[in-house]
Amino acid sequence: MLRLMYGHHYPIVKMEDELQVLPVGMSQENVAQAWYRFLHVLGDPVDLCRPEVISQTPGFYSLLERNDTIVDPFQNPCLAVLPVIFHRAMAGIATLVDAFLGISHTLAEDEHQKSSSSSPHSTSVSSVSSTPSTAPTTTPPHQRKGANRITAIPNFKGMTKPGVFANIRSGGSTSSSATHSQPQQPSPASTPTTPSPLPPFLRSTPSLLRPRCNSVLHLYGSWLFESVLVGSDLDAHSVNLSSTAPSDGCDSTHSRTSSLLESTGSGPRSGGGGGSLPGMPDSIEIPPCLNAESFEAGQAEAAGALCRLFCSKRTGEEILPVYFARFYLSLRHVLMNIETKSQVVASILLNSCDLFRQDMEGVNMLLPLFFHALECVFSPDKESKIRSVPNISQVDLRYAATHHLLSMLALPLHYGNLEFKDFGTGESVTFRSLRPRLMSLLIGALQNESDSTNTQMLLGGLLFCIQDATAYEEATQVTQPSAQENCLPNMTYPNLLCSDSASALFVRAIYLVCHRLISSWMTDMHVSLAALEVLSGLAKVHRNRQEALECRRAVKWICDFIVFQCQRPPPAHSRDLHSTIVAAFQCLTAWLVEHPLLLQDNECVNCVLEVVELGISGSKSQPKISDTPLMKAEKELKPSSLRVGDAAEALLSCMMDHVGYFPNRAGPEALSSLLNEETLLKYSNVELKSSTPESIGKHFRYFIAQKSAIVAILEQNLGNDQGQFACALPTVTLLVRVPFGRHAWTMQLRHLPRHKSEARSIISNPGRPYPCYDQEVHNHSPPSYFPETVEDIPVCKIDKSIPDLSSTALTKEQAQMLGFIDQQSKMEKSVCRQWDDAMRSQEFPNPETDCKAPSICQEIQTARLFLSHFGFLWDDFGTNHTNGCPLMALDNSQEGYYSALEALDNIPSRTNDTVFVFYVRDGQTSASDILSNVTSSKNVHPQFLEFLRSLGWPVDVGMHTGWTGNPATSWKVTSGDFNIADLPSDHGGSLYSGHNQVLYWSDVMSELVVIVPSPKNIPKEDNAEAMPRPKAESCSGRPMSSMEEPTQETNLEKSRAMSFNYDLADAPPANRPPRSRQTRALTSVLSDLKVLVVWLESFEDHITFPLGDLLLATNIGHDLSSSSHSTRDLFIIFIHALQSGLFRIKVQGRGSKTSQALPLVDGMVVSRRVLGVLVRQTALSMCRRRRLEAEMCPPPHARRRTKIQDIGKKFRLQQTQPQLHETLFQNSF
Repeated sequence: MLRLMYGHHYPIVKMEDELQVLPVGMSQENVAQAWYRFLHVLGDPVDLCRPEVISQTPGFYSLLERNDTIVDPFQNPCLAVLPVIFHRAMAGIATLVDAFLGISHTLAEDEHQKSSSSSPHSTSVSSVSSTPSTAPTTTPPHQRKGANRITAIPNFKGMTKPGVFANIRSGGSTSSSATHSQPQQPSPASTPTTPSPLPPFLRSTPSLLRPRCNSVLHLYGSWLFESVLVGSDLDAHSVNLSSTAPSDGCDSTHSRTSSLLESTGSGPRSGGGGGSLPGMPDSIEIPPCLNAESFEAGQAEAAGALCRLFCSKRTGEEILPVYFARFYLSLRHVLMNIETKSQVVASILLNSCDLFRQDMEGVNMLLPLFFHALECVFSPDKESKIRSVPNISQVDLRYAATHHLLSMLALPLHYGNLEFKDFGTGESVTFRSLRPRLMSLLIGALQNESDSTNTQMLLGGLLFCIQDATAYEEATQVTQPSAQENCLPNMTYPNLLCSDSASALFVRAIYLVCHRLISSWMTDMHVSLAALEVLSGLAKVHRNRQEALECRRAVKWICDFIVFQCQRPPPAHSRDLHSTIVAAFQCLTAWLVEHPLLLQDNECVNCVLEVVELGISGSKSQPKISDTPLMKAEKELKPSSLRVGDAAEALLSCMMDHVGYFPNRAGPEALSSLLNEETLLKYSNVELKSSTPESIGKHFRYFIAQKSAIVAILEQNLGNDQGQFACALPTVTLLVRVPFGRHAWTMQLRHLPRHKSEARSIISNPGRPYPCYDQEVHNHSPPSYFPETVEDIPVCKIDKSIPDLSSTALTKEQAQMLGFIDQQSKMEKSVCRQWDDAMRSQEFPNPETDCKAPSICQEIQTARLFLSHFGFLWDDFGTNHTNGCPLMALDNSQEGYYSALEALDNIPSRTNDTVFVFYVRDGQTSASDILSNVTSSKNVHPQFLEFLRSLGWPVDVGMHTGWTGNPATSWKVTSGDFNIADLPSDHGGSLYSGHNQVLYWSDVMSELVVIVPSPKNIPKEDNAEAMPRPKAESCSGRPMSSMEEPTQETNLEKSRAMSFNYDLADAPPANRPPRSRQTRALTSVLSDLKVLVVWLESFEDHITFPLGDLLLATNIGHDLSSSSHSTRDLFIIFIHALQSGLFRIKVQGRGSKTSQALPLVDGMVVSRRVLGVLVRQTALSMCRRRRLEAEMCPPPHARRRTKIQDIGKKFRLQQTQPQLHETLFQNSF
């Protein structure tokens, strides 16, 4: 019947006994007529909850005549099964409503039961207990009249058996009829309870071909509304009977003036089973099995069906105001009686998660009522009745409540002081006045939540609230007091408590998240990653008055988390545990970079360096203050894992190189130096005859130091101004390639500081001194060998015992020698006199004796000086060093050396990711149409270009020195000419398609490029495949249901037009070249991870999004033949702009066990202020999580280190220490 009305593509409900109910030869016209008449034969099923009406049927009066023991038909014991019958009737109507909406429960229930043991929730979910379906599910004809044709039959004459309507969902007939002549003795019927409903994340998506909500409401609306409002002041049956009671001539014994479920509408009802019905004698009491609570399960089914029906509203679809009014009144009646209608409230929460995500008129009137319901759900009071609803998992209930909360977080600041009427109290309130209550609810829910999935969702909402409040206060220039100050009544933030300011929320969030992280969350990998992402996001929240104390505490708590995780026993260590440690080190990096003042605190620096040491070596040098420190050389490196050690090294490098110095003078586009060998030679005194790498490289000496750094040494002076005496100083230029980048250094050997050297050159020349040849008078007195007092001592006999030298006779030889000495002395004196005479006769100055400054040495072997001064040329070269040889020369003359250097330079020092943005207009399913939308600003939403600019800043691909989305054009300047006239003046985002410009964003750890594909991004050979194709009827990204086609086309080419066809899209393409496992894994992680952002004008278009065709436009810089087009590593963020100015988010992804990245959560409603920031942070978080999960994805600096070691092994010179020293004394060229 459904396919007869809506086409053969419409999903149908599969019933087990369908063939037993419908004859095989029954024509479609007969089916339509039978369905039409069947609807009109039935009476009002809501009367099943009114025993006073059922007991007035002819069968009960006939029984009264035959049985003397029964005084009143109301006393018939078979009425005890009415609650079960009413519940089955409402469940049957709910099933019919779901069938018209295309919502299936069969397969989803099976999946729910199978996955209950491995559910992501911490609390097990009870299995679904639904009655088997037997009756055919068909729809009325096309020309269906309104609901006024289905009216209640007062005497219920058309319903000969009260249980006939229950057969819609139940195969067995209920033996509750009282039309037989003999009385029946039914077994006591237990009070029906709401069966375990499907969690919202397992519920299937309504069909795109579903009828309008008004059409379904015309059919079943009156029954559903009346069922929910039974017992309220708006109960039509109660009002009618009350108005006609005085003029009714019937016996008061059989006249019912009101419904059994009579309620005041706002006050609490009595939960007992006693009491008399209105119009009944006082002696007749209401049986306990027919009290108000016994019919609550049926009301819950009706309320859930209504919520699913209204939440299936399409974008732009109009619903009659009368239906909105009745729906809101129904919700008001239930939500104002939470304690007495707990099952109905739970059903509403579970089935109305999209209520505040839709453009529904007047839905915000229900905000206070839903706040109260959410407070009851998140309340720690275990005695709350809504927390003890049978057959409903409290985890699923809190999951639905969390979705409601996430859809309300943006409302207070968005609407501000706009007033609306509280539907519960009738008072006028403002949206902003609800914010304190909302924030307290969020904080309280996060404090008490124990489920992993719910906690992650709440963490995402917390980060959004803080960032939104910060952006709001910056935009409105609102100053907030510190959280440590007292709340003053005259503060400049009216209608808000001080606890709702961005500063206060910042402090409360740090305390809450950090305390839970180091206590109850550290054993849960998913929650730990989410908490660390929240802390990383908080690090980027900059306040005018930064809470320095809270920042230091946050760093200290993160360090405590790392210490606890690293010191866990070996059996507890796993890849997931190490992933959390790596994420914690990345979080610490974010805090230190964003808050450089933290390094001025000695305690903070000491704490960070201790965890760095723990991460690198696996232990601390001084675990306690009283312990003796263990030196580095005495420690054995045993890190928890290689990934943990790499993360700790990255943090240490960031502390030394980038904290307080990011962005550098080159901008955030580059962490490394932009200079290379060719650029350095352009600024030197060398004349290049050829620009080949070989001719450039011969001017450099290449060494590898400790297997982790390649040093290129240039001994030529650069042409820049180094002062007057620059050419006289030994100068060396270094190009160092290390795991964390490439750096250029120029050093000079100076004996004085630069400022003193320049001051010395300013002193004027004192001039040459005048000659002075005056001979000085020299008195040559004989040397005294003894003191003068010796002569005064009288001579004694003993003094004469030693003869004097003068008294001794000279020998012939001695006399001859004395003669020679006298002769020589006379000759020397004569020569000196002649030289003095000659000097006096000559002019001044004498060119032969003039002092001249020595020539400046230009051939200085600065490479040898540098290596020697910095300790690379050790005397104990042969000793065993931990890092191997300290210095090895590289042979740059070997073939492939410069290609290896270029490959090393192409390995970035940061992670690089790409986000592709698409714009889908209403109803578009063709890839070519979607790509053409961005060619003109008239085709896109006015806020779309603003959203793009909030993701990053535009850069020119040819002049950009960072990541461009294409490895062929990244990290290099490919063109120097940039003509702005070549760019399109009017575009809708196609300017950032990657051909001319891209949107770029970066920080210390990562680079992000945003590309908006246009028709130019489709390869020419694939243009034919991107042509419009038949519209996809269903989306296989959701759980497959029994309402879909049993046979589907398996053609891969046709399946690519489907929306999220994971199973078919994962099929490997034909003729793929064989590759090694490591290469395939690395390529899959680094290139096949796709992050897509899709702007939807109509939210329903996410089901038919042509993913397979649009993946061709994302293969920028990758070989199409080797691209797998797999959606296994795919993450999509759908954005839908609501009419209120807010944005609805849908996150869809697969292939990762940590796919719930923050801060964006599926179903969240965010503001315009922080939309771009949240999308960018979510994309980066998802990419980081994917790298943590991947087995073959080392960090960038580890990849660079491996490449450096490979170059050292392949191109090292086999030299001894003397040979190495000998080459340093030779010229480089």
